Amino acid sequence: MSISAKEALAQRFVKDFRLDQWANSLSDNYMSANRMYHGPHYVTNMLDNLEIVKHRITNVAAVKLAIWFHKAIYEGNQRHNQLKSISLFKSFAKDYKLDSSTKKITMSMIFLTMLETKPEAFEVDNDHKLFLDLVNSIYAGRFVEYSISAYNYEREHHRVQGFKQKRIVFLLGKLSSPTIFFNTDLFPEIRAVENICWELTRLDYKLACKLKLAVVVET
Repeated sequence: MSISAKEALAQRFVKDFRLDQWANSLSDNYMSANRMYHGPHYVTNMLDNLEIVKHRITNVAAVKLAIWFHKAIYEGNQRHNQLKSISLFKSFAKDYKLDSSTKKITMSMIFLTMLETKPEAFEVDNDHKLFLDLVNSIYAGRFVEYSISAYNYEREHHRVQGFKQKRIVFLLGKLSSPTIFFNTDLFPEIRAVENICWELTRLDYKLACKLKLAVVVET
């Protein structure tokens, strides 16, 4: 018998962390009707990519928990969301009796997702770098998957005042970094640039794409 998307998502959490009540609660959050982009696919895409790169990760549990919890709360102001997500994670860590080291690492990973600073501007260890790469991994997906995610992102945020301008600034920030990923051998940089450029072109911003593509191709 087939299971629902919510049940499938909950089962992935239970498989690793056992607590049914938390699996159901997190699944409810990610299945919310207003999450067209930051929904179940957002989580499962990162978890699937994690399986490919986990041989390079020291604390796999911390990365998995950061994936599950960094967008566990998603409403209104972004900084407020992350702080509430960290608070929710603390409650889980207490119920799960999570070891202090994994708890600290997970919290620092969640915290990184709310910083405006570009990743190369601060020192982080390899696990943190791979987590940030996993957060960005949607950009390196196949074009069909990326185009769907871009449309879903717009559907989720189109009522936000100045959405198009804010999205353009955000994507240009990705292109302004020397690389989008820390681990460019694991995540195809050129595909990410092409996908972002497609979205920017769709948002009527073409020049930066041409310049960035020229740089990437040359290197």
